[in-house]
Amino acid sequence: MNALNSILNNILFIVNKFIAKDEFQNLYNKKDENSLSLDLKKNKILKNFKKIPVHQILEFNLEINKILNKLNKNETSVYVNNIASDFFSENDPLLKIALDEKILNLVQNYFQERAILWDLRVLKSENNHKLKISHDQLWHRDKYDSKSLRLWVSLSDCYKESGPFQYLPYNISKKITKSFFTRIKDDYLVKKNLFQHIKYLHSKKGEISLIDVSDLLHCGSRTKAGKTRLVFNAIYTTSKPYKKPTFNSLLKKKLLKTQLSDLQKSFLTY
Repeated sequence: MNALNSILNNILFIVNKFIAKDEFQNLYNKKDENSLSLDLKKNKILKNFKKIPVHQILEFNLEINKILNKLNKNETSVYVNNIASDFFSENDPLLKIALDEKILNLVQNYFQERAILWDLRVLKSENNHKLKISHDQLWHRDKYDSKSLRLWVSLSDCYKESGPFQYLPYNISKKITKSFFTRIKDDYLVKKNLFQHIKYLHSKKGEISLIDVSDLLHCGSRTKAGKTRLVFNAIYTTSKPYKKPTFNSLLKKKLLKTQLSDLQKSFLTY
């Protein structure tokens, strides 16, 4: 019954996207373009454009590890832990990064319409059981909405063996229509002679990127044995996404009672 309700809710959200007006459209206020927003529009990814001081990352990780230590590990996936928005408080420093006005301006400029904070999460990846590549490690597009950006904050250094975010440039991604319907194995890219075009998001601890996960064919967390990857994500969509936002509703209500700018409020009003 829960699965059926979830499917029906998502169908309603898709229908709503095309027939209903955004009742909070008045909150949208287009901002001036800048070099970063133009770069994001051109490449669909903005790599390591901002950085958090390492000492702050160490403080974040101390709090994150306290939560992780209370959670059971998922031994059947490289994503051994997932901290969803349920675990965040209104004063959480990572949440403040997700609501940073300069970042929100970039997102809104990119969408050219009102955007919302769909959800946020911390993902811990490790591969101590030599697991086979599966699901999110397969090539795919995120299908939260027709437009979707993911804020990527590296909480650990991430290079080749740690399983960095991998993607195909947009001029190639847009031609692979199969990815709109299913996930793709490496064999397909080999067959199409596309493997040499793969790009990687290598990053140092504290570096921040923005990625169009709806347009770029991508995969991640192909972590080598003994290596760990820790990342914070915020997911942004239009105000009427295909799938119902999973951002914690109680947290959203608490945030809207705090001192926020109109721009920040618009990302939490839905």
